[in-house]
Amino acid sequence: MLFPIVKRKFEWKIENISKENVQIKYDTPQIQIYCGEFMTKWSFVFFTRITSQTNHLWVYKHSIDCNYFDGHFRAMVKNRAVCFLDLPTTETKKWAEFFKTEDLFDESFLENGTLTIHIDIEVKQVKEVPAVPDLCFFNDELYSDFQLISSDNKVFPIHRVIVAAKSPKLKIFIDKFAEQKKIILEDIDGSTLFELLKFIYTAEINYNWENILSLLKAATYYNEALKQKCVTYLINNLSIENIFEVLICAEESNEHCLKFECIKFIKNNYFQLRIQRQKDFDDLDKKFLYLIMDSIEMENSSIIKYTSK
Repeated sequence: MLFPIVKRKFEWKIENISKENVQIKYDTPQIQIYCGEFMTKWSFVFFTRITSQTNHLWVYKHSIDCNYFDGHFRAMVKNRAVCFLDLPTTETKKWAEFFKTEDLFDESFLENGTLTIHIDIEVKQVKEVPAVPDLCFFNDELYSDFQLISSDNKVFPIHRVIVAAKSPKLKIFIDKFAEQKKIILEDIDGSTLFELLKFIYTAEINYNWENILSLLKAATYYNEALKQKCVTYLINNLSIENIFEVLICAEESNEHCLKFECIKFIKNNYFQLRIQRQKDFDDLDKKFLYLIMDSIEMENSSIIKYTSK
Protein backbone atom coordinates (compact mmCIF):
# COMPACT_ATOMS: atom_id res chain seq x y z
CA MET A 1 0.00 0.00 0.00
CA LEU A 2 1.40 3.38 -1.02
CA PHE A 3 1.29 6.34 1.37
CA PRO A 4 -0.82 9.36 0.27
CA ILE A 5 0.84 12.48 -1.13
CA VAL A 6 2.33 14.77 1.54
CA LYS A 7 2.40 18.53 0.95
CA ARG A 8 4.46 21.11 2.82
CA LYS A 9 5.33 24.78 2.42
CA PHE A 10 8.85 26.10 2.98
CA GLU A 11 9.76 29.75 3.40
CA TRP A 12 13.44 30.54 2.80
CA LYS A 13 14.85 33.97 3.59
CA ILE A 14 18.31 34.88 2.23
CA GLU A 15 19.53 38.01 3.98
CA ASN A 16 22.07 40.76 3.25
CA ILE A 17 22.05 40.47 -0.53
CA SER A 18 23.85 43.21 -2.44
CA LYS A 19 26.21 43.43 -5.39
CA GLU A 20 29.07 44.02 -2.96
CA ASN A 21 28.67 40.86 -0.85
CA VAL A 22 26.62 38.46 -2.94
CA GLN A 23 27.69 34.85 -2.51
CA ILE A 24 27.85 32.22 -5.22
CA LYS A 25 25.94 29.65 -3.20
CA TYR A 26 23.24 29.66 -0.51
CA ASP A 27 21.94 26.42 0.92
CA THR A 28 19.35 25.17 3.40
CA PRO A 29 19.70 22.49 6.07
CA GLN A 30 18.07 19.14 5.44
CA ILE A 31 14.28 19.34 5.50
CA GLN A 32 12.66 16.26 7.07
CA ILE A 33 9.25 15.26 5.74
CA TYR A 34 7.50 12.24 7.23
CA CYS A 35 5.46 9.98 4.96
CA GLY A 36 3.83 7.60 7.40
CA GLU A 37 6.62 5.70 9.15
CA PHE A 38 9.24 6.82 6.64
CA MET A 39 11.25 10.02 6.77
CA THR A 40 12.42 11.70 3.58
CA LYS A 41 15.17 14.32 3.63
CA TRP A 42 15.62 17.13 1.09
CA SER A 43 17.65 20.33 0.78
CA PHE A 44 17.86 23.27 -1.62
CA VAL A 45 20.77 25.29 -3.00
CA PHE A 46 20.45 28.69 -4.69
CA PHE A 47 23.34 29.45 -7.08
CA THR A 48 24.00 32.93 -8.41
CA ARG A 49 26.83 34.60 -10.29
CA ILE A 50 26.93 38.23 -11.32
CA THR A 51 28.69 37.18 -14.52
CA SER A 52 25.92 34.75 -15.55
CA GLN A 53 22.54 35.66 -16.97
CA THR A 54 20.38 33.42 -14.81
CA ASN A 55 20.29 32.00 -11.29
CA HIS A 56 19.83 28.30 -10.63
CA LEU A 57 17.90 26.46 -7.94
CA TRP A 58 18.95 22.90 -7.02
CA VAL A 59 17.14 20.27 -4.96
CA TYR A 60 18.91 17.28 -3.36
CA LYS A 61 17.58 14.09 -1.77
CA HIS A 62 19.53 12.64 1.16
CA SER A 63 17.85 9.64 2.79
CA ILE A 64 17.60 6.10 1.46
CA ASP A 65 13.82 6.23 1.88
CA CYS A 66 13.73 8.99 -0.74
CA ASN A 67 14.52 6.33 -3.34
CA TYR A 68 10.89 5.24 -3.06
CA PHE A 69 9.43 8.75 -3.26
CA ASP A 70 9.13 11.38 -5.99
CA GLY A 71 9.61 15.02 -5.08
CA HIS A 72 7.78 17.84 -6.87
CA PHE A 73 8.73 21.43 -6.06
CA ARG A 74 7.55 24.89 -7.06
CA ALA A 75 9.64 27.89 -6.04
CA MET A 76 8.38 31.48 -6.21
CA VAL A 77 9.56 35.00 -5.47
CA LYS A 78 6.65 37.39 -5.07
CA ASN A 79 4.77 35.56 -7.83
CA ARG A 80 7.13 37.23 -10.30
CA ALA A 81 9.63 34.40 -10.63
CA VAL A 82 8.58 30.78 -10.66
CA CYS A 83 10.48 27.57 -11.33
CA PHE A 84 9.47 23.91 -11.16
CA LEU A 85 11.61 20.94 -10.15
CA ASP A 86 10.65 17.28 -10.38
CA LEU A 87 12.98 14.78 -8.71
CA PRO A 88 12.08 11.15 -9.53
CA THR A 89 13.28 8.12 -7.58
CA THR A 90 16.04 7.48 -10.13
CA GLU A 91 17.82 10.79 -9.42
CA THR A 92 19.41 12.35 -6.33
CA LYS A 93 19.61 15.98 -7.50
CA LYS A 94 18.08 18.31 -10.05
CA TRP A 95 18.38 21.95 -11.05
CA ALA A 96 16.35 24.52 -12.96
CA GLU A 97 16.82 28.10 -14.09
CA PHE A 98 15.08 30.43 -11.71
CA PHE A 99 15.23 34.09 -12.75
CA LYS A 100 17.61 36.54 -14.36
CA THR A 101 20.63 37.56 -12.32
CA GLU A 102 19.94 41.25 -12.94
CA ASP A 103 16.57 40.82 -11.21
CA LEU A 104 18.29 39.59 -8.04
CA PHE A 105 19.19 43.16 -7.14
CA ASP A 106 15.85 44.60 -8.17
CA GLU A 107 14.20 46.34 -5.21
CA SER A 108 10.89 44.78 -6.16
CA PHE A 109 12.47 41.35 -5.54
CA LEU A 110 14.19 42.32 -2.27
CA GLU A 111 12.93 43.65 1.03
CA ASN A 112 15.71 45.42 2.93
CA GLY A 113 18.28 43.25 1.20
CA THR A 114 16.38 40.02 1.91
CA LEU A 115 15.24 37.62 -0.81
CA THR A 116 12.29 35.45 0.25
CA ILE A 117 11.75 32.23 -1.68
CA HIS A 118 8.49 30.34 -1.15
CA ILE A 119 8.73 26.64 -1.99
CA ASP A 120 5.75 24.30 -2.27
CA ILE A 121 6.85 20.72 -1.61
CA GLU A 122 4.92 17.64 -2.68
CA VAL A 123 6.29 14.19 -1.80
CA LYS A 124 4.64 11.20 -3.46
CA GLN A 125 5.39 7.54 -2.78
CA VAL A 126 5.76 5.66 -6.07
CA LYS A 127 7.23 2.34 -4.92
CA GLU A 128 6.68 0.03 -1.96
CA VAL A 129 9.48 0.23 0.60
CA PRO A 130 10.72 -3.34 1.01
CA ALA A 131 10.20 -4.87 4.42
CA VAL A 132 13.23 -5.86 6.44
CA PRO A 133 13.30 -9.67 6.63
CA ASP A 134 12.94 -11.31 10.01
CA LEU A 135 16.08 -12.75 11.55
CA CYS A 136 15.98 -15.84 13.72
CA PHE A 137 18.69 -14.91 16.23
CA PHE A 138 16.78 -12.42 18.39
CA ASN A 139 17.40 -13.04 22.10
CA ASP A 140 19.12 -16.31 21.18
CA GLU A 141 22.49 -17.33 22.63
CA LEU A 142 23.29 -19.39 19.52
CA TYR A 143 26.34 -17.76 17.88
CA SER A 144 26.00 -14.70 20.16
CA ASP A 145 29.28 -12.94 20.94
CA PHE A 146 28.35 -10.01 23.20
CA GLN A 147 25.97 -9.10 26.03
CA LEU A 148 23.92 -5.97 26.65
CA ILE A 149 22.84 -5.50 30.27
CA SER A 150 19.96 -3.17 31.13
CA SER A 151 19.79 -0.76 34.05
CA ASP A 152 17.73 -3.32 35.98
CA ASN A 153 20.34 -6.06 35.32
CA LYS A 154 18.53 -8.00 32.59
CA VAL A 155 21.04 -9.68 30.27
CA PHE A 156 20.52 -9.91 26.49
CA PRO A 157 22.80 -11.99 24.24
CA ILE A 158 23.44 -10.24 20.93
CA HIS A 159 25.35 -10.77 17.70
CA ARG A 160 27.75 -7.89 17.20
CA VAL A 161 27.61 -7.81 13.41
CA ILE A 162 23.79 -7.49 13.43
CA VAL A 163 23.43 -4.92 16.20
CA ALA A 164 26.41 -2.79 15.11
CA ALA A 165 25.03 -2.59 11.57
CA LYS A 166 21.71 -1.17 12.82
CA SER A 167 22.90 1.11 15.63
CA PRO A 168 25.97 3.37 15.21
CA LYS A 169 25.89 4.23 18.93
CA LEU A 170 25.82 0.59 20.04
CA LYS A 171 28.60 -0.13 17.55
CA ILE A 172 30.80 2.39 19.41
CA PHE A 173 30.09 0.62 22.71
CA ILE A 174 30.64 -2.83 21.19
CA ASP A 175 34.01 -1.76 19.77
CA LYS A 176 35.03 -0.06 23.02
CA PHE A 177 34.20 -3.06 25.20
CA ALA A 178 35.17 -5.78 22.72
CA GLU A 179 37.48 -7.51 25.19
CA GLN A 180 34.94 -7.54 28.03
CA LYS A 181 32.22 -8.73 25.61
CA LYS A 182 29.52 -6.98 27.62
CA ILE A 183 28.32 -3.54 28.66
CA ILE A 184 25.77 -2.15 31.11
CA LEU A 185 23.42 0.41 29.56
CA GLU A 186 22.47 2.57 32.53
CA ASP A 187 19.98 4.67 30.52
CA ILE A 188 17.61 1.91 29.40
CA ASP A 189 15.53 -0.62 31.37
CA GLY A 190 15.04 -4.27 30.48
CA SER A 191 11.61 -4.05 28.83
CA THR A 192 12.67 -1.11 26.67
CA LEU A 193 15.95 -2.79 25.71
CA PHE A 194 13.99 -5.92 24.78
CA GLU A 195 11.80 -3.94 22.36
CA LEU A 196 14.79 -2.05 20.94
CA LEU A 197 16.66 -5.27 20.18
CA LYS A 198 13.53 -6.92 18.84
CA PHE A 199 13.18 -4.07 16.37
CA ILE A 200 16.86 -4.22 15.39
CA TYR A 201 16.60 -7.94 14.65
CA THR A 202 13.09 -8.24 13.19
CA ALA A 203 11.81 -4.71 12.35
CA GLU A 204 8.80 -5.51 14.56
CA ILE A 205 7.63 -3.40 17.45
CA ASN A 206 4.78 -3.54 19.98
CA TYR A 207 3.40 -0.08 20.73
CA ASN A 208 1.44 0.81 23.82
CA TRP A 209 1.14 3.80 26.08
CA GLU A 210 3.19 2.05 28.77
CA ASN A 211 6.33 1.84 26.62
CA ILE A 212 6.10 4.35 23.77
CA LEU A 213 7.72 7.33 25.54
CA SER A 214 10.61 5.29 26.94
CA LEU A 215 11.02 3.70 23.49
CA LEU A 216 11.25 7.12 21.86
CA LYS A 217 13.92 8.26 24.32
CA ALA A 218 15.97 5.10 23.74
CA ALA A 219 15.48 5.17 19.97
CA THR A 220 16.60 8.80 19.78
CA TYR A 221 19.96 7.62 21.06
CA TYR A 222 20.24 4.13 19.58
CA ASN A 223 18.19 3.65 16.40
CA GLU A 224 16.91 6.24 13.91
CA ALA A 225 14.39 3.95 12.20
CA LEU A 226 12.70 3.07 15.48
CA LYS A 227 12.61 6.74 16.42
CA GLN A 228 10.73 7.53 13.19
CA LYS A 229 8.16 4.82 13.97
CA CYS A 230 7.68 6.11 17.53
CA VAL A 231 7.25 9.68 16.32
CA THR A 232 4.71 8.65 13.70
CA TYR A 233 2.76 6.60 16.25
CA LEU A 234 2.67 9.48 18.74
CA ILE A 235 1.66 12.07 16.12
CA ASN A 236 -1.24 9.83 15.06
CA ASN A 237 -2.34 9.24 18.67
CA LEU A 238 -2.15 12.68 20.29
CA SER A 239 -5.04 13.28 22.66
CA ILE A 240 -6.24 15.56 25.45
CA GLU A 241 -5.13 12.91 27.92
CA ASN A 242 -1.50 12.55 26.75
CA ILE A 243 -0.55 15.77 24.96
CA PHE A 244 1.52 17.35 27.74
CA GLU A 245 3.45 14.16 28.47
CA VAL A 246 4.25 13.75 24.76
CA LEU A 247 5.30 17.40 24.48
CA ILE A 248 7.76 17.07 27.37
CA CYS A 249 9.13 13.82 25.91
CA ALA A 250 9.55 15.48 22.50
CA GLU A 251 11.55 18.26 24.14
CA GLU A 252 13.74 15.83 26.09
CA SER A 253 14.33 13.78 22.93
CA ASN A 254 15.05 16.88 20.85
CA GLU A 255 12.41 15.72 18.35
CA HIS A 256 11.36 18.94 16.61
CA CYS A 257 8.74 17.45 14.27
CA LEU A 258 6.87 15.85 17.18
CA LYS A 259 7.13 19.01 19.26
CA PHE A 260 5.72 21.04 16.36
CA GLU A 261 2.73 18.66 16.08
CA CYS A 262 2.17 18.89 19.85
CA ILE A 263 2.15 22.68 19.76
CA LYS A 264 -0.27 22.58 16.81
CA PHE A 265 -2.55 20.17 18.71
CA ILE A 266 -2.53 22.41 21.78
CA LYS A 267 -3.29 25.45 19.65
CA ASN A 268 -6.26 23.70 18.02
CA ASN A 269 -7.60 22.41 21.37
CA TYR A 270 -6.54 25.34 23.55
CA PHE A 271 -9.81 26.08 25.33
CA GLN A 272 -10.68 22.42 25.92
CA LEU A 273 -7.24 21.84 27.46
CA ARG A 274 -7.55 24.92 29.66
CA ILE A 275 -10.74 23.42 31.08
CA GLN A 276 -9.93 19.70 31.31
CA ARG A 277 -6.23 19.91 32.18
CA GLN A 278 -5.89 23.32 33.75
CA LYS A 279 -3.35 22.29 36.40
CA ASP A 280 -1.10 20.55 33.86
CA PHE A 281 -1.39 23.57 31.60
CA ASP A 282 -0.40 25.93 34.39
CA ASP A 283 2.55 23.71 35.35
CA LEU A 284 4.05 23.80 31.86
CA ASP A 285 7.50 25.26 31.47
CA LYS A 286 7.32 28.89 30.37
CA LYS A 287 9.18 28.15 27.13
CA PHE A 288 6.31 25.88 26.06
CA LEU A 289 3.75 28.53 26.93
CA TYR A 290 5.60 31.07 24.80
CA LEU A 291 5.69 28.61 21.90
CA ILE A 292 1.97 27.94 22.23
CA MET A 293 1.06 31.62 22.36
CA ASP A 294 3.34 32.42 19.42
CA SER A 295 1.71 29.60 17.47
CA ILE A 296 -1.76 30.94 18.16
CA GLU A 297 -0.73 34.39 16.93
CA MET A 298 0.95 33.13 13.75
CA GLU A 299 -1.25 33.08 10.68
CA ASN A 300 0.86 30.55 8.79
CA SER A 301 1.95 28.22 11.58
CA SER A 302 2.27 25.26 9.18
CA ILE A 303 4.97 26.90 7.04
CA ILE A 304 8.51 25.65 7.57
CA LYS A 305 10.86 28.64 7.74
CA TYR A 306 14.59 29.00 7.29
CA THR A 307 16.83 32.05 7.06
CA SER A 308 20.24 32.18 5.37
CA LYS A 309 22.52 34.96 6.53
